[in-house]
Amino acid sequence: MQQLALCAAYLVIVHGLRRRGWNARLVLRGAAVWLAALAALQIALVPMQGASILLNALPFHLCSFTVMLTIPMLWTRHERLFQFCWFLGMPAALTALIFPAVGYSPWPRLARWLFLTIHATITFAPLMMYASGSRPKRGGVWTTLIIGNAMMIGALIVNRALGSNYMFLSSAPAGTPLTLLAANGKAAYLAALECAALLLTRALSRLTVRDNQPRALNEPRT
Repeated sequence: MQQLALCAAYLVIVHGLRRRGWNARLVLRGAAVWLAALAALQIALVPMQGASILLNALPFHLCSFTVMLTIPMLWTRHERLFQFCWFLGMPAALTALIFPAVGYSPWPRLARWLFLTIHATITFAPLMMYASGSRPKRGGVWTTLIIGNAMMIGALIVNRALGSNYMFLSSAPAGTPLTLLAANGKAAYLAALECAALLLTRALSRLTVRDNQPRALNEPRT
């Protein structure tokens, strides 16, 4: 129910931007500040609930990395950041909304609210950018995959060094589709993640990339 309410609220914002009735710069920068505040609160709660910052709050999860890119993307309307958030960050965050894997917290309602609100924000942030004039590009797919693979390598190194589970590469969270991908061992799991990312980004490219697209009057930064 909370997911639906959040999605409905963000759809209203996207609609307002698409109709050009709202000030795009003000709305996008407001969303950037909102997301930064949510992320700061989530990180601040980690040690308060007895968890380790090193093991849980470094930006090596795909969605936490996307948060770091989404904030400057919204603030500056940066096109290259938009490409990654569109092709990989948005579908990853949407999957987390559908299959939320909220860790233990002494404040479960607050933890769930933060988790869902952050993931809803990074799901709809690229749509806000799209509604205000940004467009996905074919070249953005390959850049996104390169960055995603670099992230995976970094997460594997950090997981091995710290014993963490960034990007859920060490073990899949219960109750999510990742458990099916992890059923045949780690090597097959990593290969399945690679294939899923490739198929997903290529499908999004075919569905959303258009040649010779018109730009909005206020051209976003590149």
